[in-house]
Amino acid sequence: MKLYLRILRYIRPYWKPVSIGFFFTVTFVFFNAISVWVSADFVRELFTNDNTVQQQTADDSSREQWISSQLQSQRTYDKLKATISALLIQDDKKDTLRLVCIIIFVSFFFKNISNYLHRLFFYYTQMKIVVQLRNELQSKILRLPLSFFHKQHTGALTSIVFNDVHGIQTVLDSSFVKIFLSPLQVVTYLIVLILISWKLTLATFILIPVSGYIIVKIGQSMRRKSRRVLEQISMVVTTFQESISA
Repeated sequence: MKLYLRILRYIRPYWKPVSIGFFFTVTFVFFNAISVWVSADFVRELFTNDNTVQQQTADDSSREQWISSQLQSQRTYDKLKATISALLIQDDKKDTLRLVCIIIFVSFFFKNISNYLHRLFFYYTQMKIVVQLRNELQSKILRLPLSFFHKQHTGALTSIVFNDVHGIQTVLDSSFVKIFLSPLQVVTYLIVLILISWKLTLATFILIPVSGYIIVKIGQSMRRKSRRVLEQISMVVTTFQESISA
């Protein structure tokens, strides 16, 4: 957590592209949820045979009666689904299919556009952070006294400038976008799960501490191993540079 807080210090000067990227992250999560919901729920309802539909609607004589009964339900998910069904589902299944296809196309189109734009702005910020790190590191090394260079190996400094900063860039490549995307996805899917069934959602929270503990332990182990790898790379670079300079 401390590492991420230190990274936030470098994000602050680039709050404008980060804000734009966060906006497109929100739109990506929104259209992604819509595309999944419409594709899974309403397409299944379109291709359900009449007998199944009659059984699901408790032998109601018409679509309006079924929607009215769902609107009177106490479950928020049933009310929301019935409201959207009243807008999407038509008397003719061909018209419903045409409308659902348009919504799926529009949602997937804007989802992909939002995905591209939010990654574009975040990668721009990421590269700016890496450049700033290299500049600060070079400026710091140039201000160090000569006694420091007599005590430290040149290969170790070279390894820090190139390999360690490259390692930070690799970490940013894999996690910088997820810092903003994953929390929004978790919150959105959690809301959907609560709307569907709050009891099942509550049961899944039992597994969160166990899985979280395992993930934290694996992350700590990987950090220790990556630190040892960087130290070994530094030793290799130092040995090679001293060999060719001697």
